[in-house]
Amino acid sequence: MKVQVNQNIDSYKDDFFKGLTFRQTAVSVIGVSVGAGMFLALTRIAHLNQTVAVYILFPVVFPIIASGFLKVHGMDLKTFLLQRMKMQKMKVLYYSPEVLAARENDTKQKPDQAYASGEVFLEDMASIKDLEDFTRRKMEDIRIETDERLQKTE
Repeated sequence: MKVQVNQNIDSYKDDFFKGLTFRQTAVSVIGVSVGAGMFLALTRIAHLNQTVAVYILFPVVFPIIASGFLKVHGMDLKTFLLQRMKMQKMKVLYYSPEVLAARENDTKQKPDQAYASGEVFLEDMASIKDLEDFTRRKMEDIRIETDERLQKTE
């Protein structure tokens, strides 16, 4: 007896009705019922042409049905929108890389300032170009030091 097993278990979806999941089936039923109700209201009560009624109800019904089928970054639309709202409410964090082994003469440290090893005071730097040059020199010094250590161990 042979049993078919999906190679990728993540892509497996549980069928509820005709190949659709329960969520997709429920959203389809809700979308079709909202569309039918709007269509009847627009054609019978508002006495609009059927073509115009379809053009009016399509922008309302399409997002309802799409929310059941659409996947964004592997999440359904509701989960994606909730995650996006949560991300927008989060505080913005910035990362400032620490330059290792900063020397007192490279940062032009003032006598009354506290000094922490590896910290570069941006207000002491003349410009961003100076900071880039300073970082490049430090990285070259670290590379040379590492090469010397490797030679000693060999």
